[in-house]
Amino acid sequence: MAPHEDRITQEEYDRLHNEKELILKFLNIPPIIKEKTDDQFLFKLNRRDRLMRLFLAYFLPKNLFPEVIEEDLAYLLAYNLLDVVEKEILIQEWYRKRGLTPTRTDKPLMQFEDGTMYRSVHDLLEADSFTFGEFLPLLLKKVQRLRKFIREPLTEREATRYLDNIWMGWRPKLSKNDLKVVLYLDSRPNSAFSRKKDIAEALNLHDNSVTYILDRLQKLFRLRVYGRPNLNKLGLQTVLVITEDRIRIEFPYLTSIQELRAGNVVKLYPFNVPRQKGTIYPLRDLHNTLKDKLDEFTIYQQLEVKDNFSFQYFDIEENTWSLDWDAWSLWLERILYEDKYHMVSPDSVKFINDGEEKPISFDLKDLEILDYYGTNLRMSMAQLGRLVSMTRAGVRRRVKKLLGENLLIPFVNLMQIGLDEQIVVLYTGDEEYLKPFQSALSELPVMHSYTLKPFTYDSKKCLLAWLRLPSGSFIKFTDAITNVLRESDAIWTAHRYQFRSTAKMLPIEMFDADKKDWRWDKEVLAQLKIEK
Repeated sequence: MAPHEDRITQEEYDRLHNEKELILKFLNIPPIIKEKTDDQFLFKLNRRDRLMRLFLAYFLPKNLFPEVIEEDLAYLLAYNLLDVVEKEILIQEWYRKRGLTPTRTDKPLMQFEDGTMYRSVHDLLEADSFTFGEFLPLLLKKVQRLRKFIREPLTEREATRYLDNIWMGWRPKLSKNDLKVVLYLDSRPNSAFSRKKDIAEALNLHDNSVTYILDRLQKLFRLRVYGRPNLNKLGLQTVLVITEDRIRIEFPYLTSIQELRAGNVVKLYPFNVPRQKGTIYPLRDLHNTLKDKLDEFTIYQQLEVKDNFSFQYFDIEENTWSLDWDAWSLWLERILYEDKYHMVSPDSVKFINDGEEKPISFDLKDLEILDYYGTNLRMSMAQLGRLVSMTRAGVRRRVKKLLGENLLIPFVNLMQIGLDEQIVVLYTGDEEYLKPFQSALSELPVMHSYTLKPFTYDSKKCLLAWLRLPSGSFIKFTDAITNVLRESDAIWTAHRYQFRSTAKMLPIEMFDADKKDWRWDKEVLAQLKIEK
């Protein structure tokens, strides 16, 4: 190559300078010079790759995030600075590079070695959309403020949690009409299947207003209408294993891995296993198998699930939560000691009993529909049909049958409303206090509670409650309970919710399509792997 061909023209230098200025203006932070950058090499790249290289070289602290997340953040930077046509090309390449397609974003993309699930493109684009393109600037500003305190590179789990915390802290304002629609959906979850016109008539709002509000709630507040599968009718039951052993479990019937912390680390492993049938007793088999492999653990059978969503402590004018912990503590004391048999209001709490309901007839296609549709009950029949390879009419008939059989119990979840503290409470005290304790917890903003029974012959029922509260509530919450229960025989523990892998409610791969039943035998148990 002739020497003059390596020379960089003034026009190329100006273009590179302008692109640096473009990134600087978008991020609104000073650059970080980590190492000498070969600018001459950058001129050989196309504009998209050049923007990504400049971002990695001048703005993102080196070796802070895992390599795959570093690259994803560079893609996100380019996405925000390219034109519409270039964005579409970039997104397609980004999905392809991660082995994901836009129609399968509901499924986890990858699982890191520590069990952390990460959906790459989908999660970052959702965070970017939710924050109106401010996600990356918010992230970089926080990183630059805190980088002097971060001595070691972030692990995969720390990095994904760090990304989640950035956009979970974003607080859009909830209007009175927003709240009206949310409360309507929460009190009538089946209205998720209603036409927007019907919701508008019920709330005395204009059709276009309801359309706008629902779109706004879904985008800004992450409104989701889920369907919890009725496991009883599917021939399944939930079994919960709690242990302090530092282990990793792999098993087809395992639904997720959850980690709690309150001084010590506690691991929760929920399994959805087949119900007892004749001489087949999966709960006993699982207990005996774990007994040979774990030092110490407790195994529980789930009896009942309750979901509650309350806005009584939300100040709509201030757009914030105002929990009066002293008043709540007095309420807890009253119902525990004065009104011991106070029951949870059926109007505000949706529940599923884990009774002896007779399983219904279903096939593999029904399970696929339940698996997809349960994650979003507002999904269109056309979209659902594409996911399960069926016509819209065929899917509609199936969904109508499944809903008629009460196989999905709908509930509303609003994620982005300032409830960033996640707490798990385990109550194992006197059984007569269980219902009143659960009733008091149901007064708090979000409660998902599970009535459990330990796998012992003379065991009493206990309660596991998962709460979502405003930031900084852990100490106030535990103090409020301690003040009331200090003199009683109640036994309880509270933990901060640290981590949860992506949930898998239905073990579809373990369904025998020919026998139309769940597989459970020695070969299945042999798939249970535990690594310490």
